Amino acid sequence: PLPKSPSPIGSPLLQKYTRVDPHENVILSIDESMTSKEIVEDLNRMKRGDLLKLFALCNAPQKRKEVCGSYDGTLLNNNIVLTAVSGFISNNLFGRNHGLWNGKTFGWNGIGVNRFSSTRQPKKVDGNNEPLAVENEHHFDFKISPSERFKGKAVSLNYEKYQPMLSPWKSMKDEVRVLRRKSKRRSKEGILLGIGSMGWSGSFWNCTPFCLVEVKKDM
Repeated sequence: PLPKSPSPIGSPLLQKYTRVDPHENVILSIDESMTSKEIVEDLNRMKRGDLLKLFALCNAPQKRKEVCGSYDGTLLNNNIVLTAVSGFISNNLFGRNHGLWNGKTFGWNGIGVNRFSSTRQPKKVDGNNEPLAVENEHHFDFKISPSERFKGKAVSLNYEKYQPMLSPWKSMKDEVRVLRRKSKRRSKEGILLGIGSMGWSGSFWNCTPFCLVEVKKDM
């Protein structure tokens, strides 16, 4: 008789990012020919449940330094109502006067910061419609530790030390895992899949999915 096939773990779109190993375990698998833009487009089309399943399949990096660098960020599906709420919190409240949330930078010293598209600096005028300048705000410590929501480890981001006592962001925590590892190839950026939470809104049981795409330095 033929061996049993593992049950699908999600939608056909999620299954596009998985395969079955020789031990019949469902594991993460990404087509090497896919561009970062194509992957982010797929992530944007996934439902929240599939995004959390995909996060569970991803792994933490072996070393903290593997995630260091700057990343462009995208907020993903968190159900219809919560997606709008998450966008308002990230872009209007979290960013304050800085503008739309634009991603994160992870420093070599274990301290990171959020990036925002500045609303206070005009676009550069050179005929190429350059993006708004990026401003930094809301630092965090990051380290590899056990995930608070899923089995295994993740890169944990903690904002507590950098927020005043009554700040709504003091209980904010994020976790990120590697969806696609960094590469020296110019066209293959590293991609992190993340979940964000705040203690007063249910912590990681009411988390918000997001993704981060590596910003390649000019070569």
